[in-house]
Amino acid sequence: MRADPELSQLIADVIDAGLLKAGSREIEIAQLVARQGQRRLTPEDRRIWENGVLPVLAKPIDIQIAVRSLERRSYGLAPRPLA
Repeated sequence: MRADPELSQLIADVIDAGLLKAGSREIEIAQLVARQGQRRLTPEDRRIWENGVLPVLAKPIDIQIAVRSLERRSYGLAPRPLA
């Protein structure tokens, strides 16, 4: 069974945005689903899909990108003193 084209595009967008860690099992599973659909998943793959990939796909990408950007910037800043 071929993957859903809309889901495949969403997965590609998430990967392009760097929202899944490069080289991770999550990205491998996401790419497998994008190419071949969910029916090809083993029980372990399905667990990773449901716990590691679906939560990322379920959130708006633009908000996730903004949050990641803020997180990266904040690592370079000194902690703000409490009043």
